[in-house]
Amino acid sequence: MRSLYHKTSKTKAISLIILGVLILLGAYLLIAWYNHLPPFSRFSPTPEPGIQFTNMNKTDEEKQATNNLKKNPQDKTQNNQTDTPVTPPIDTTSGKQQANVLITNAGVSNGNVSVSGFVTNVVESDGSCTYTFTNGSSKLSKTTDVLPNATSTTCATTTFPASDLEPSGTWSVVLSYSSSQSAGVSSPKEFQK
Repeated sequence: MRSLYHKTSKTKAISLIILGVLILLGAYLLIAWYNHLPPFSRFSPTPEPGIQFTNMNKTDEEKQATNNLKKNPQDKTQNNQTDTPVTPPIDTTSGKQQANVLITNAGVSNGNVSVSGFVTNVVESDGSCTYTFTNGSSKLSKTTDVLPNATSTTCATTTFPASDLEPSGTWSVVLSYSSSQSAGVSSPKEFQK
């Protein structure tokens, strides 16, 4: 009689453990579904605002292109892109391309003036950059070399003692670029000395 009671107790205990696990699993699945956690995270029909979402489903056009490449693998090397860089407009008075010139930094630090800039739409190595500083009737110019990049031309940074700029106050700097083919002037940038 005792072994029958003992077997029934074990069966009840195992049943209670299984029931507890099923309740915990059901609770997790409910929370996961509500919060888009695994296994429901990839099945969210619309992303919540602020969450990055990548749609892995291919469009019919993409599926057709993939099938065409499977049938004709030699087409993988063909490139039908027609992007061409924009040619800068020509200034009618000088006959040169209009260079888009920007000052990226201008200011005083540790007793030195430092200014840098670049030409955004021209790649050339024969140009020169001139930084012109003005404060009322006071004027100072500094000319630097250029460094051509892949898609732009960098003007070398000019650095000199702040004492070269007299008087103290608000100074304005303009960057001019000139080469055999291009020319342009930046907007003025102000800084305090």
